Amino acid sequence: MEKYLSLFVAMIVFTVVVNAQNQSDKSNSVKKTSLLELSIAENSQAPNTDKVHTYLLKVTNKTGNAISSKIDISNIACANDKSNNVSFQQNISWTNPEEAQKATNDDKANFIVQPNQSVSFYVSLIRPDDAVLNSWNCSEIKLLGTAKDMVSNIIVIETFIPNPKDFR
Repeated sequence: MEKYLSLFVAMIVFTVVVNAQNQSDKSNSVKKTSLLELSIAENSQAPNTDKVHTYLLKVTNKTGNAISSKIDISNIACANDKSNNVSFQQNISWTNPEEAQKATNDDKANFIVQPNQSVSFYVSLIRPDDAVLNSWNCSEIKLLGTAKDMVSNIIVIETFIPNPKDFR
């Protein structure tokens, strides 16, 4: 009995060590790809029924090197089986003229973040006039490097398109 108990304890210790190593490997791979930290600094203040929702996003360079990147926004299928996904138009604008000048190649989605600095920009999500009511839009925002590799975390903004008649 003692022999089986020792074997059982050894198997548990081995399992814990292997799982801890796997978590460490996953954590290290995330750190390698996330040179820039993307976050929502301010959510949209517009009511759900408004056509345009604007979010303030912040990019922080967590490295000692300047990083060129491009804002990539796309409509994606919403998680949790939300039906009637609607495609929104997206617009990018910079928070001040100095940051707008950081944009490169006459494309406001391309910019450079200096070492250990932050840059902010607005993303406006614009609902089409013919959008299906009581449906959803999910917009994925990430930053791509010069080699089109992902250099930030991903943010997904879910937007509900209510039927205004439901508010009467």
